[in-house]
Amino acid sequence: MKSCLCCSLLTGCKLVAAYQIVSATLALCLVVVSLFRDEHVRYVKIGVKATVLVLVFLAALALVWGLRKKSPCLLLVWLIFEGVGVVFLICDVIFNIYGAATFDDEERVTHDGYWIATVIIDWLNILFCVLCMEAVRSYRTLLLEEESQRSLGAKYQYQVAPTSDETAEPEKQIKLDTQL
Repeated sequence: MKSCLCCSLLTGCKLVAAYQIVSATLALCLVVVSLFRDEHVRYVKIGVKATVLVLVFLAALALVWGLRKKSPCLLLVWLIFEGVGVVFLICDVIFNIYGAATFDDEERVTHDGYWIATVIIDWLNILFCVLCMEAVRSYRTLLLEEESQRSLGAKYQYQVAPTSDETAEPEKQIKLDTQL
């Protein structure tokens, strides 16, 4: 990938990081609100959601820091975390489909639209996450190539080709030195 849709890879990666920070913050706020609003709170489920959202937020901060410092390692941390997140999203889609398949007739009528919308939104989210991962992976590859070229250039920068006087035999060098 040479560019991220209509912008550079760096700008696309910055947009990905901003999107993740904002979405994780908003989702965390919704979790906190649901904690106070819902009478039948499932504390374990809310705790897991809150933990995952905090990890997403921290991974997004690692992405921002990696972009700022041009650190391929921090970009790799985000890529690994996002890859695990995509796997969890795929599992969520499978469980939603399984749950919808096991509804009885009354539940099917009330939940039909909900689970179809959830599955569609989850698949779109998976597609978006994979696109974001590809943009960050491409930028990371670009950074690694630049780093490799810099280190290769530095390796050859200090190797000076010997002059004809330096390649001469030691006795001739002494004679040349004494003539000066």
